[in-house]
Amino acid sequence: MIKLRIDWKRPVAYVSGDENYTTLHYPDGSTLLVAYTVSWVTTKLNLLRIHNRISVNRAYVYGWIRHDARTMAVGVTMSTFIKSLEVARRRVAYVEEQLSKPS
Repeated sequence: MIKLRIDWKRPVAYVSGDENYTTLHYPDGSTLLVAYTVSWVTTKLNLLRIHNRISVNRAYVYGWIRHDARTMAVGVTMSTFIKSLEVARRRVAYVEEQLSKPS
């Protein structure tokens, strides 16, 4: 069994989860699967929860677009492209409020 140490100081662009596993997406495009919940990783890394399964690092948010009153997308800067992530309907107002605040 190989035990990997996770470098929690390495910047993460966003995380996506599936039940008890979370994938850390780094700005250079690399990923790492860890056996922690999205909730735990979000708290540990102080991320912004935009969906039940997705949290983003505010430092890597390029911008956001509000399609209508109930839908919104957030653009996250990766090394060579911008990844578009949908915001959950119930979190649209909260996410827009959080992203409008100065850092």
